[in-house]
Amino acid sequence: MIRFGAPADDDQPERGDRAAAIADEPRLNDQPDRNSDSLKEELAGFSEQQLGDQVKEMAADILNGLLGRLTDAGVIRPAPPTPQELAATTGTVIVLGRATAAGVQVQVVNVQTGATRRAVMAEQMVSGERRLAAVLPRVPPGEYDLFDYRHFGQIDVLAGEVTVVDWRGRRSA
Repeated sequence: MIRFGAPADDDQPERGDRAAAIADEPRLNDQPDRNSDSLKEELAGFSEQQLGDQVKEMAADILNGLLGRLTDAGVIRPAPPTPQELAATTGTVIVLGRATAAGVQVQVVNVQTGATRRAVMAEQMVSGERRLAAVLPRVPPGEYDLFDYRHFGQIDVLAGEVTVVDWRGRRSA
C-alpha cells in the first residue's frame, strides 16, 4: 500500500531498530554532574518525611513573611483575633438582678476612655442555673463605672476573668 506524503515502507526503519537507536543516544542524566555528589551528601541524612516537613516549614515562613509585609503596607487587613485570643485579652461582666429588674438596661463606662457597653437584664444561664442577669462579654480590661437607673458602682475588669456583680439584695445607691 502506498501512502501519499509518506516514504515507502522499505525506507522506514523497523520499530526495533528505532528503539535501539534511541537507547544508544546519550541522555542528560548520563553526563557527569559535578554538583550531584555534594547534593547527595547534603541529602544523605534526611528521610522523605523530614524533607517534606522542611519544605512545608520553608513555605510557611515565606508565606508568613509575605503576609506580614502586605499587612504592614496596608494592602490587606490583619487576621481577626481567635476566640481564645479574645478571651485572654478581654474580660466579661455579669450583673445579677432581682426578678423586678427584667428589661432594665445596665451600662459600663470606661473611666479613662469613656467607652460604653450596654446589656439588658434577661434570663441567662449563670453557673448552670437560670438567673436574671445582664452579661457583657469581651469588655477590654480597665476601671469602669457600672450603673442602671437605680444602682451605681465601680468595678475593675481583668483580662481573661469574669467579674460578677450581685445587685439582687442591694437597695438603690
